[in-house]
Amino acid sequence: MTDIHDAVPLSVRDTVALTPAVTSVIHCDVVATTGESLDVSRVAAWMRERLDCWPMFTRTLRHSWGHAGLPHWVTDPSVDVAAHIRVVDGGEPAGAERIVAELVSTPVDLSRPPWDLTVITGVTGMDLDYPEPVTLVVLRTHHAAGDGTKIAAVMRRALRDEPVPAPPVPGHRPPGNLRSALSIPAALVRHLAALPGLSRHAANLKSVELPRGTRFNHALRGPIHIGSVPLSLREVRAVRDVVPGATVNDAVTAIIGRALFETLTELDGGEPAVPLYAASPFQADDLTADANSFSEEIVELHGDESDPIERLRRVHASTAAAKARVRSEDAIAFRALQTRLASTVLGLSRKRAQRSGVAEAGVDSPAASTAATLISNVRSDLVDATFLGDPVIDQLMWLNIGDRMTLQHVVTSLGDRLTINVTADLSALRDLDDYLGKLRHHAAVLTDACVNTIH
Repeated sequence: MTDIHDAVPLSVRDTVALTPAVTSVIHCDVVATTGESLDVSRVAAWMRERLDCWPMFTRTLRHSWGHAGLPHWVTDPSVDVAAHIRVVDGGEPAGAERIVAELVSTPVDLSRPPWDLTVITGVTGMDLDYPEPVTLVVLRTHHAAGDGTKIAAVMRRALRDEPVPAPPVPGHRPPGNLRSALSIPAALVRHLAALPGLSRHAANLKSVELPRGTRFNHALRGPIHIGSVPLSLREVRAVRDVVPGATVNDAVTAIIGRALFETLTELDGGEPAVPLYAASPFQADDLTADANSFSEEIVELHGDESDPIERLRRVHASTAAAKARVRSEDAIAFRALQTRLASTVLGLSRKRAQRSGVAEAGVDSPAASTAATLISNVRSDLVDATFLGDPVIDQLMWLNIGDRMTLQHVVTSLGDRLTINVTADLSALRDLDDYLGKLRHHAAVLTDACVNTIH
């Protein structure tokens, strides 16, 4: 039985993330294994001791009548932990990538707490410079429950010999069906009153006219594959320091921009006729209470610039402008008006999106849906992490992909390792290994150019 007296409402932004186009976050911890056998019962016992590391481990989604109010996460004290856990052998060549790709491709079950844990043992052949074999601890969650940074924080609390409980989240009893129904007219009035302001602020924020999409902005056909490219964080920081004010994310974006430009040139038989942009999430201070506390903005990739240092300078300028837009008065006002959107309208929009496979328009950054790709950076300050006594040596992360955004990147780091994690629809990309090779190549080219600049 769920406890309706302990319900936590989703924000409007988190409600939008319930659409099929925005589904799962795949957080993967790489564990240096001692070879001890693992089974579901042992992992479930470990997990039961960590249920208080995140409220969503024991909460289930509950909708109000007619979607009149925002959905709620409701405590489910009877959660069957073992039913959320799998232990599988990933020892065959590319076995782990296949298993994770299946997780990326499969919707999260929202009829129960929005997570599952897959432990992949005996993993070899990932080409990530690990002492093999390793064990992958893969936590998959729904994006409506938390973004990549929030999930990284969850695992930071859980991956300890003595787990750290999450801060308490106060709940309340949601309104009943009659009260929800009676609230619909006033909610629709607030919704309609917010629309002119949303349009005005969105127009002010749209500083560039984005071009028609690329082959990565069409319908998802599959199959979906995942891959990763490890880099030295120390070397990337040295690259960053060549351009005053540049960040690690700027350097990685410059690498991805050139690799994407060359890939599209080869696949389409000529250079892209229009500039390429990436959607990049940036922290928004006014959203810290939401499960999704980042706001997407667009960054021009400047992949047509062959000089790596000049490309880094241009990417830095584009990123700085995007951050300024996220923190501008128009952006803050836009996000504030989003909270006035009626849950009934959002619910109908979700149903329409489920039929069409396309996310609602106008409820996030107005430019995000036409960018060629997504580049997200998830930082980790994990220290002395363990899983069942074995040390965690790396963290990886992938996002699922959907229509209009079939190539996505998540940048993760731990210690001196920085990894570019890629999710791709092979019907559009065709050869993921070739693309990963281009990322490695342009990371080396940028590093060499910066070394030569210093000397």
